[in-house]
Amino acid sequence: LGLEFSLSELKRMGKVAILGGIAQILLTAAGGLALGKLLGWAMLEAIFFGFLIALSSTMIVLKTLMERGELDSGHGRVMIGILLVQDLSLVPLMIILPAMGEVGGELWLPLGIAILKAVVFIAVMLVLGIWGLPWLLGRVAGGGSRELFLLTVVALCLVAALGAYFFGLSAAVGAFI
Repeated sequence: LGLEFSLSELKRMGKVAILGGIAQILLTAAGGLALGKLLGWAMLEAIFFGFLIALSSTMIVLKTLMERGELDSGHGRVMIGILLVQDLSLVPLMIILPAMGEVGGELWLPLGIAILKAVVFIAVMLVLGIWGLPWLLGRVAGGGSRELFLLTVVALCLVAALGAYFFGLSAAVGAFI
């Protein structure tokens, strides 16, 4: 989705995409949570199920919009904005849900620690992303080798996953960021 849509585009879409995306996630998650509780599931499983069904398949929606020629239409851009909000919501979900799974009785301490670790990790990644990566990727791209550039990007993804692991987060969070 990042290739099709940028954060500046999301800002331009304004409140419709952002509030629509948040409302869709929360309402669908609440419905899934209620259904899970009706089925007798534990709270954690019901919460997980709620958020699981709240997320749409970005690629399927994009492909459908492209096939119908509606990608650049008003409603197509709003749908893409909502999908972007859904995709961005994965980061906090990938941090919060595992922390909730580790809890015995006390929720707030493990959740607070997980959020603090994530904030520190994201801050480190932002600093590296703003100042280190442009320099590194510029040097690699200047060499003219597409293979070396691709290898560098894959290595950076793996390093980010390893960094997340060292911060006590899942490797998937690091690879996503």
